[in-house]
Amino acid sequence: MIYALLYFLYFLGHGSYFSTLSPYMLERFGSDARFVFLAGQMAFPAGYFIAGYLSDRFRTIRGLLVPMVLLHAPCQFFLYWPELDLPAATVLGGITRFFFAANMQLLTIATLEALELRGFSISRSAGTLGFFVVHIILFTLETQFPGLLATEVSASGTGGRAGSMFLVVFAFACLFVQKERRASDQYFFMEAFKVLKHRPVALFFAISFVYFSGYQTVDYYLGGYLDQRYGMAGVYGGWCLATLLELPFLPLCARIHARFGSTPLFLVGTGAGILRFGLFYWDSLEPVPGLILTQLLHGIHFTGYYMGTIFRLRHFFPDHLYGTGQGLFMVLATASGALIGSYLAGLLLEITATGHDPSRSGPSGSADLQYGPVFLASLIIHALVFFSFLLMQDPEKRRKSFPGLAGEKLQE
Repeated sequence: MIYALLYFLYFLGHGSYFSTLSPYMLERFGSDARFVFLAGQMAFPAGYFIAGYLSDRFRTIRGLLVPMVLLHAPCQFFLYWPELDLPAATVLGGITRFFFAANMQLLTIATLEALELRGFSISRSAGTLGFFVVHIILFTLETQFPGLLATEVSASGTGGRAGSMFLVVFAFACLFVQKERRASDQYFFMEAFKVLKHRPVALFFAISFVYFSGYQTVDYYLGGYLDQRYGMAGVYGGWCLATLLELPFLPLCARIHARFGSTPLFLVGTGAGILRFGLFYWDSLEPVPGLILTQLLHGIHFTGYYMGTIFRLRHFFPDHLYGTGQGLFMVLATASGALIGSYLAGLLLEITATGHDPSRSGPSGSADLQYGPVFLASLIIHALVFFSFLLMQDPEKRRKSFPGLAGEKLQE
């Protein structure tokens, strides 16, 4: 129960940050918000890698997790400070994302070691429940008490700051996490790099790099579009819908993996992404009735690839290298792909905003942003990744394909 509670509390804090970052920064800085997003993408892998390396190297969890959460909370709070200018927001955006990644890494390691894969999927679903609860609260406040969450510079800043309070509670709950790692094998940093030399590992990293260059639209630009389309009530309501399929799908992923491997999870996830971005692109050309319901696909889109990655990395890297291995994945695949994708998406918004009527703009010109090309690019990327997994042999079905299987020590 402690791990389920930890995920629930953490996602109460993270949820408001996740949904408000995009509309808040795009409303305040327009297409220049891409610099805040880029700083986050650069810091994100560093958080995962450094936390994973330190945990593997010193075989500790609690001693890293508690102080990092206590630093995370004030950074998130001041990221939404109304008087923050673009350079300061860029720096603080990177620091906040660093601590989010580091704490998520440590919490994942702790849960996987204590509960194994099936227990992890159940506990992680408690995080989705926390994500749902905080958005129900924000949606209710936004619709029943109009203007309560707004500031003089944005309609979304208060919601982002409020999430930092939950992180403080989460920090105290982290005192119940195990103090030390349970993996007993001796740690050698270069062992993790040896795993990357195997073709199935390198291929998976390369495909994921492409995938995250398209998926980053969900993290950084989708909220801005929903805000432009429906206002902040639509943003909060949309993310409530996004959790409805994720809640039952997360526990189901472990059963799918046990029977069929990870590939079906990647196919289902990317397939949902194709449909999701296709509908958003269509809406950018001609309004689609009930577009907000498209957010239901997030539960399949995100969860399929996320859980597939957890399972596959556990297959590739033995227990004592898992933190470092996942950190490498975040650097070489997740963040690198998202970094490039986010920057190009920002350029597309800047180019397509030229020549539109400024009278339609909000305080920062955000209403002029044309998201259609961004959605189309993400749609094409997801289609390429889908067919890549369809054609690629599942490495988990070749138990002796390389020496980096989970549970086996790599050869020196």
